[in-house]
Amino acid sequence: MIITRVKAHNYKTYLDLDLDLTVEAERPIILIGGMNGGGKTTLFEAIYGALYGLNIHNEREFQELLNAGAIATEKPEIVLDLSFKGLVAGTEQRYNLKRTYRVMSRKPVENVRLNLNGNVVSYGTQTPASERHRYEQMLNKIIKANLPQELSKYFLFDAMQSSELLKEGVFSQIIRDNIQNVMGFNKYLMLKHAAEKLHQKKAAERIQAQRDREEYEKLCSEKEQKIKSKASLEAALDQSSRRLQEMQESYDAAKEGARNNANARQRISEIDAKIAEANSSAERYSTEAKDLVENIEGSVFLPKLAS
Repeated sequence: MIITRVKAHNYKTYLDLDLDLTVEAERPIILIGGMNGGGKTTLFEAIYGALYGLNIHNEREFQELLNAGAIATEKPEIVLDLSFKGLVAGTEQRYNLKRTYRVMSRKPVENVRLNLNGNVVSYGTQTPASERHRYEQMLNKIIKANLPQELSKYFLFDAMQSSELLKEGVFSQIIRDNIQNVMGFNKYLMLKHAAEKLHQKKAAERIQAQRDREEYEKLCSEKEQKIKSKASLEAALDQSSRRLQEMQESYDAAKEGARNNANARQRISEIDAKIAEANSSAERYSTEAKDLVENIEGSVFLPKLAS
């Protein structure tokens, strides 16, 4: 990847930067110098932002990145424009990548325009999600083929940062980390870590499943015991009900027998009274008959017999 031109409009210290970085074959190096605060680091940040985008989440962050001279403009916007070239399958490709940021309805929006050898692709925040995702994948593939984001800090830094890189072990560590990122080694480590976490999760799930199964079997056993206990109680209740029914029938029979016995005693009393009355009447009739006979004998039969 060879950067040929950098433009920054309303970005931090740059109100309107247009820097031509084309070089000749015999003079391939460009040196950029300046006082502290002159914008050297901001230049690399502008290149980085043009390649990988600015992370602007709200209006306040947009205002912090906006150049002070652009605040009074009618439609303040930040524009990062980067021209570069690179080899793809042995063929030189020329790119122009332009990112524009502005605030609409108090929300930051982004518009991206990519010119690849004259073929222009544009998309932005308001582009439908599926279409924007497809364009972003294409752009990320192009940028990754030229300068992967993992290696960007290895190339995009100023002399003030080089002192940190030159410390013992730091530079080699950065190179190793970046190469691991680019080659995908970290992906395997991440996959291994994810696999270990997944294994631990599944082991925990198996343990929990075993506990749940044991708990389930325990509940099933308790349920079976309760069903047996319920059947036993129902049988006892049924037997008690039959006994109660028999007792009720016996009580009713006894009650009926007592009532019949009382009626019989009453009838016996009535009969006894009638018998006593009959005996009394018989004695009275016998006495009256005897008196009648004696009277007849004395007053009728004997006189006639004497006559």
